[in-house]
Amino acid sequence: MRSSPLTSLLIYIATLPILSFTTTGILHSILLYCHALGLAWQLFQWFQSSPSIQQKDMYNFRNVIFNLEIPPKTLWFNMGLWYDTNDNDKQQQQLQEKDMNYSAACERLVEAVLEEIEMKPGSRVLDVGYGCGDSCFLLADRYGCKVTGLTNEKNQWHISKKRLVETKNKDLQERIELIYGSATDDFEQKEDSFLFDHILSIDSAYHYLTRWKFLKNAMTYLVPQGTLGLYDLTIHPNLLDDDSCFHGDSNIKKYVIELLGHYLLNIPKENMVTAEQYRDQLVAMGYDQVIIKPVDGDRVFGGLSRFIQRQYQEAEAWDILPPFGNRIFMLSSISLFNLLARKQWIVPVIVSVRNKEKRWT
Repeated sequence: MRSSPLTSLLIYIATLPILSFTTTGILHSILLYCHALGLAWQLFQWFQSSPSIQQKDMYNFRNVIFNLEIPPKTLWFNMGLWYDTNDNDKQQQQLQEKDMNYSAACERLVEAVLEEIEMKPGSRVLDVGYGCGDSCFLLADRYGCKVTGLTNEKNQWHISKKRLVETKNKDLQERIELIYGSATDDFEQKEDSFLFDHILSIDSAYHYLTRWKFLKNAMTYLVPQGTLGLYDLTIHPNLLDDDSCFHGDSNIKKYVIELLGHYLLNIPKENMVTAEQYRDQLVAMGYDQVIIKPVDGDRVFGGLSRFIQRQYQEAEAWDILPPFGNRIFMLSSISLFNLLARKQWIVPVIVSVRNKEKRWT
């Protein structure tokens, strides 16, 4: 990957929000139009510089596509946990990271949450926002859990149902139930059979509108002393401090928070809270044993950014780069997660709480 044209392209794209928010009227329209023309030219130049376009061999590596397994065996959707926190040797961390594939990092993130909630084999588990089912399969297969998965993404629900049928594993099929519905709505099932020992939300609760309604509902469906575990995102307290890097400019501060939340990470503003504010909300709801553990952003964002970059470079070397829109998605993801790892504006956390002795009614 050529860094110079790519860097210029990303910098150029980054000027768009500035133009959008700082200009009005006819000047606003003219500048946006000129920006669009310039972006089209930048994209054309960058695309033409791709080695796959310049290559003149007859076949190149196009037959590599025939060797790819489609659909893939796993369809994880979380950010992953890319190396051990107890290893301070940077070189060792890099070796761990390079030896780890995406599915292994995603499994590691799930396991980190399960460790905090003391997952017991054979438990009844509600997995909320389960993606395409990989976490449900892991819980049922590795822990022998009876798993109910809940998602409001219709395409993911259809894919996960299809994957479950195609496993042809009767044991897994009997242990897993996949439901289409919203985490923030009251579930129709009110009978005692819809009570769970554990409720999980891995890398999804910050999207919910709102997270707090989901957490309140979750109490109703946990057995007494049942546990709730999440991998979630909070904002760094410095973003709210008057003495922050924005020097007390509330407009800039508000803009950065909204940009990070709504536009880049799809986090409703109601969910943009610090870890301390998060803990206060859980305590106010009546949860016991509230523990919120911060996770080093480089273990999540940094590791994911470097992995996507390696994937892009490998795809380019093998002449199997994805369609143009997906290339932009990969390149922007590299930059975004690298930025989050360096600036630490967003703080990943693992949340574990315990339900009260008596169930709320």
